[in-house]
Amino acid sequence: MNADWASGTKTRKSITGITIMYSGRAIGYRTKFQDTIAHTTTEAEFTAACEAGKTILFFRSLLDDLDIPQTDATFLYEDNTGAIMMANTQQPT
Repeated sequence: MNADWASGTKTRKSITGITIMYSGRAIGYRTKFQDTIAHTTTEAEFTAACEAGKTILFFRSLLDDLDIPQTDATFLYEDNTGAIMMANTQQPT
């Protein structure tokens, strides 16, 4: 998961990039312009992390429908310290 801050030259919207891995292989990916204009890299990364979380839930639901048990947590890798701190506050941001 990653975000490219304000790279859209006309709209200044950031780009979210997500890759879903299962058993060492990519099973899904998504790249899209974010719906809102992020004012900071932290905001762009946090928005991308939220999108990644929704995508993870979709794939976990799909695997459950295919009777593939998901007993362990799914890891979401984030490299922006500010976005990690926002996610760990457990308060609305």
